[in-house]
Parts: sequence; C-alpha cells; structure tokens
Amino acid sequence: ATYPPMRVNYDALYVVHRRLHFEELNAERYGWDFGIIQPLVSSMYFYKDVLLWPNSLASGCAYGFWDTSAGKCLPGSPTPYMLYPPGLTITQDLSFGLDQHATVDGTGHWAITVGLNEGDNKLTFHIGDDHSTQKTIRVIYTPPQSP
Repeated sequence: ATYPPMRVNYDALYVVHRRLHFEELNAERYGWDFGIIQPLVSSMYFYKDVLLWPNSLASGCAYGFWDTSAGKCLPGSPTPYMLYPPGLTITQDLSFGLDQHATVDGTGHWAITVGLNEGDNKLTFHIGDDHSTQKTIRVIYTPPQSP
C-alpha cells in the first residue's frame, strides 16, 4: 500500500534577546574548558571584547541590536571549539558567479540577506574561496497566509 505524502510544518523554538557584547560562546554556552589555564583564556576573551566594544556597538547599527538563539547549538551540545577571526569572508554560492559575500565582524557576527522562493530552497555557503568548507542548508518557505 502506498500512502499519500504528508506535510509537516515545524516552528523552530528560539529566544530573541539584546546582543551580548561580552559573551564567550565556547566556555559559557558550549562547555569548553582548558583546565588550569581557563581563567587566563576567559580573561583574554574579556579584554578582547572590551577593546572591540565600540566596534560591537557600531555593528549593531548595521546588523541590528537584537540576536536570537536560532542557529546556535544547545548548551552542552558536542560542538567544536569555534574561533571567529574578524575579517573572515563568508560566501553564498549563487548561479552565474554572482556570489554574495559577508565579512565576520569583531564579535563573530555576519549576515547575508537571501531571497527565498515558496517551497524548497537550498542555500550553499563556504568560507572565502575554499570550496572544501562548503555547507548546504535546506529551507522550506511557506509565505504567510492573509486573514
């Protein structure tokens, strides 16, 4: 017997909050610990954030003053240690070589505006021109229904 295809809409759960200017994701959210040198590592992150705080405030004008937990791993999830070097280029692969680029700021944030078609959308990103870092995500877009 064959069954008709079924559609499930998944509403992602996330929290919207003000941007965190002094956040160390690796230790505070993902549980990374370097043992006895962890206080030194955390202090270095803090002083880096203090030095880059004006940049973080200014980038809020460009990217918005709000952040969400969407796209971040859950606390305690097995996650590789993440380093976000400022100036890193994130590239979205588009057809005909019209790629979009975004630059990582001093707080590790970047943003690219994408156009979504109704239904399935596959978005492919990579770091700079290194296609070995390529990742594709699938987004299903359903436009809001008018009342």
